[in-house]
Amino acid sequence: MTSSENWDEQMPHILDVLRSATDDDFKKRDHEAYKIKDLVEDKLKKDAKKSKGALSKHLIDIISVCLDKKTVNHYTIIRRIADVENIHWKKHVDSANEITLKFMEPIDHPDLESDDRKRKDFIESIDEASNRIMEGFEQHNILKKVSASICDLIEYCCRVDADTHYPILYSTILKAKYQGHDKKVAAILDAFVNLISKDDFDIGEHSYTRKRTALVYVLEGTSRHAVESNTLHKHLEYFLKISEECFKHDLDEVGYMPYSFWGEVIRTIITQIVISSHGGKNKSKFIPYVLKLLQCDVEDLEEIAAMVFPALQVSPEVVSPFIDDIIDAFLNDRLSTLPGIKASFTSKEDIIMSRFDEIAEKCEEIPRNEKYAVMQLYSDVAKKYPQRLLPYKEQILDGLDEMSTQSFALMTLVSVIPADRDQFTDDELIDRILKATESLTSMVYYTDQAIAEIGKYNQEKAEKCMKIMADQLGNPTFKQEAMMIIMAMKQLAGSEYIPILAQYKDLILSFKESTLPGMKEAIEGAIDLIEGRSLATVADQVEDIERDVEKLDERVTTTEDNVQQLNETVDEQQKDIKTIKEDTKEQGERLEQLEEVVDETIEKVEEIDHKTLSAAPVWSKDVSNILNVNTDYDWRFLAIRLGYGSEDIRNWATAHDPTMSLLSEWYTTHKGADATYAVLTSLKEMGRNDCVDIIESALKAADEMLPQAPPEFTHPPPVFISYQWDHQSEVKTLKEHLEKAGYDCWMDIGQMGGGDQLYQKIDEGLRGAKIVLSMVTNKYAKSKNCNHEVNLANLLNKPIIPLLIENVTWPPPGPMSVLFSQLLYIKFCTEKKHKKGQPFWPESCFAELLGQINIHVAPNNDKVPIGDVAKKTNEEQTKKLDQQEKTGDDPEVFISYQWDKQTQVKTLYSRLTSLGYNCWFDIMQMGGGDNLYSQIERGVRKAKVVISCCTRKYALSANCRREVSLSDALKKPLIPLVLESMTWPPEGPMALPFTQCSYIQFTGGKNGNEFDEPKFDELVQRLGNHVRPRHPEKRENPKTADAVEESQTSPTTGERTVQSPTFLTEPSEDEVTTNGENSEQRPSVGSASKIPMQNDTGGSSVEPKILPEKEKEKASHTTNAEAAITTNKPVPTNMASKTESAPQQTDSQPKKQKKSSTCILL
Repeated sequence: MTSSENWDEQMPHILDVLRSATDDDFKKRDHEAYKIKDLVEDKLKKDAKKSKGALSKHLIDIISVCLDKKTVNHYTIIRRIADVENIHWKKHVDSANEITLKFMEPIDHPDLESDDRKRKDFIESIDEASNRIMEGFEQHNILKKVSASICDLIEYCCRVDADTHYPILYSTILKAKYQGHDKKVAAILDAFVNLISKDDFDIGEHSYTRKRTALVYVLEGTSRHAVESNTLHKHLEYFLKISEECFKHDLDEVGYMPYSFWGEVIRTIITQIVISSHGGKNKSKFIPYVLKLLQCDVEDLEEIAAMVFPALQVSPEVVSPFIDDIIDAFLNDRLSTLPGIKASFTSKEDIIMSRFDEIAEKCEEIPRNEKYAVMQLYSDVAKKYPQRLLPYKEQILDGLDEMSTQSFALMTLVSVIPADRDQFTDDELIDRILKATESLTSMVYYTDQAIAEIGKYNQEKAEKCMKIMADQLGNPTFKQEAMMIIMAMKQLAGSEYIPILAQYKDLILSFKESTLPGMKEAIEGAIDLIEGRSLATVADQVEDIERDVEKLDERVTTTEDNVQQLNETVDEQQKDIKTIKEDTKEQGERLEQLEEVVDETIEKVEEIDHKTLSAAPVWSKDVSNILNVNTDYDWRFLAIRLGYGSEDIRNWATAHDPTMSLLSEWYTTHKGADATYAVLTSLKEMGRNDCVDIIESALKAADEMLPQAPPEFTHPPPVFISYQWDHQSEVKTLKEHLEKAGYDCWMDIGQMGGGDQLYQKIDEGLRGAKIVLSMVTNKYAKSKNCNHEVNLANLLNKPIIPLLIENVTWPPPGPMSVLFSQLLYIKFCTEKKHKKGQPFWPESCFAELLGQINIHVAPNNDKVPIGDVAKKTNEEQTKKLDQQEKTGDDPEVFISYQWDKQTQVKTLYSRLTSLGYNCWFDIMQMGGGDNLYSQIERGVRKAKVVISCCTRKYALSANCRREVSLSDALKKPLIPLVLESMTWPPEGPMALPFTQCSYIQFTGGKNGNEFDEPKFDELVQRLGNHVRPRHPEKRENPKTADAVEESQTSPTTGERTVQSPTFLTEPSEDEVTTNGENSEQRPSVGSASKIPMQNDTGGSSVEPKILPEKEKEKASHTTNAEAAITTNKPVPTNMASKTESAPQQTDSQPKKQKKSSTCILL
């Protein structure tokens, strides 16, 4: 007989004994109740733990009987058997609701009034029993399913006002979920109001009692729900009654507490409702209570009230109805109300200006370093009433001495100075204004406007002030502020002092090449003012243009008729072209056969000694005699300059005449004139003038002109390849394959010459290109010329795709790191050796590159050789792009994480996608050349829910913080997953958005399997509140579902490669608690709880399923497949913005791939 069957037989007897037993019966060793209690607490508890939930129904029956009996020993039995791991509440939700409602009964005990010791033990037993049951509900994720019953229990506890029920209320209130229960929230608040309004209500002010804390938690939870769910208007009446009741009682401190129960209640309302960023206009009803609180003479409460008006500075509709009372409070030394006056200025301007002198005089009492709100108010007043501020000139000037008020003080001066310039002609004032730029150069924008207004006083002041600004313009310190200085000089010149501005015309024009935003317009405006170009002249020019447009319109009409005729002609020509294409196709097949014959011929020709069939010119022999001598700049250095690799140099070194072999090869593969020009250029750069003289003499003797640079492209190729010469042979190979794929490429292959002519061609190539490929190496990152190319491409807004052709850290150190840190790259380098002219990159990476190029450039399939794989790839790429553009299927689940946890998050991504959820995962959504921040911003905006994978590093990451802040600003639902032991909410800026979120614990998984049931089921359940899977009816077992193709990232550089599909195993789950056996430590108001890792006690565990032999074999294969990815390959992404430092390079790569895929970005 099994253990479960044995307990099935014993359970009726156990329940009968427990029903009939009294508290004294449990104390008698020979009584049946004593034996049953020992049996239940020992044997049954152990068997229940081993059964993994099979005995849950028996334990629930015992709990139900014990709750009916209501004795100390019965409650003790509940505490000892209701461990989280013993009862699987998720399968007994109905019973959980029944158990909750059983607490809604009167609890009497004969010794409650007579014996304080027994009374205390009895209440503690109730507390421990109720707390253990509620912890079980929480750990098994059924709080939402029993939330209606919990709300009813909270209301009952408030209405009965019994000492026996406040421990129950304390255990229950922090577990309450109010979503969807607005009527029950209203009932709770009604019970709360009735309770505190009773004449005999006694809170027990001598200490922080369980009753006091529980009631404050009730108010805190309901007020937070009302604000965050935008239902404050439904419950406003209750909160106002509570606020009114508070001021009927003493708010001052009691004993060692800073304030009474009533003070804590009004503090909770102010912090949860008034200071909250939600609530809208309804919060204005609480402003009178805030003003009362400012004068309550309780220091802590006055500080809370003082925080209200700075928080409501952006909500004038809340404070402006009480502007008179706010001004009175300010004049009565409640200086923290000044931000409320400033916020109300736009709507209550007349009231504020009628009492402005009183306000300004009171502002003199505010310390200089706290006058931020004063300067803000003065800045608004100065725009319309500058004369009113003249008596308070010294206050404004004092604002120049504090960095926090400098900008508003200067803005105020710009408006006030024209009202009476006589008061602002002192040279010391100019010096005082200029000091503002010493701490921050950007303050020039405000200082120069003020100086310009001072300079308008007279000719002498204008010349002096113009000289000051001209000196700033010529000072490199103010290079970034040059545009603002020119605008201030133009402001000073006006119409009266234009000749003074004209003295600095050359200085202004010296910034004509500046790329600063707005600089071009500023210079044009200043020059137009100097040269007298007026708006009237511009109007005449506009009229002339309008007449020209009318004539053009007539011509366009005629042209349209001609175009119609051309269209008919084109249709006929298209038919002819179709016939020509068919003929071309036949010729292409013949050319393929001819290519095979040519290849065989080339191989034979290469075997012939270069001395007998040399293509080199006659001067080659003399040059060879010089360069064959071993020096620092001999024939080997020339070979490197011409783009040959080490393998070619090694072969020529064994020849009889290495230089002759080199030149013969060069002239065999390059045109004569261009080839000679490249050799001459290379020798000049090497400093071999002896060889240069021989070549130039031979050319003159032959009466030949020196060659010039190759002709310009009529239409520059759309793909520009930027590289460093040491890797010219690899880049040439890539160029050939891209052109076979239908993409014309621009590349400096050495024969184009150097100097200004080369730079001109690079500029033309970049401007004509549609996309730029950067062949990144260590030398490339340090090359000055390569840096110029990348910067020019960035300024021209050309898409840039970095290709790593050797292992480098990412972003590469040097001036390119700032630009490259925002881009994703594709890793083309491998550890495998490759032959010259053969692809040196993985096939999947080349496919990804084609996909990225195809986004910006359409391939010319007519140039692709018939049967070439690249043509097929291009067609597939175009089809995929069109398909994705039509569907517009954006991921609904955004996964936010820090890169140290990428291996675990990939497992989570695989499991969610296997269930049909469309997830945004950065390494799956982005490819080479993508902008990191724009893609993340799009992902968050399009998502319906955000999963935050929280770790300590995640909480400190700047970019993770941006993702959480954007999600919070867009009001995206947040589901935090805690992946390691940490405090909650996490320390730092993320604490505010995460404080309101309940987290799911995924720590302590066995064998790295954190995402295991039942925690994963809770995640799926919470996701279901916001999104639906695409195919919920086809939900696969995540333990056997095929994972999506993974995009792997190198630990050092974060390169992307495509991984073949792999089976992932499901992670296991270890529970996390916060204090010993309890799964949650109930904190005081505002406290944060520590989340340590839980061992074997106090947490729930999941029963491992017993698999058949075939399933075991399948699971074994799954584990091995996963190990191929996760064990040896920690996979941080290639974006340095999420990692403070790049980890070391790992060279391991999967040897086989079942298939490759191309990353397509919409």
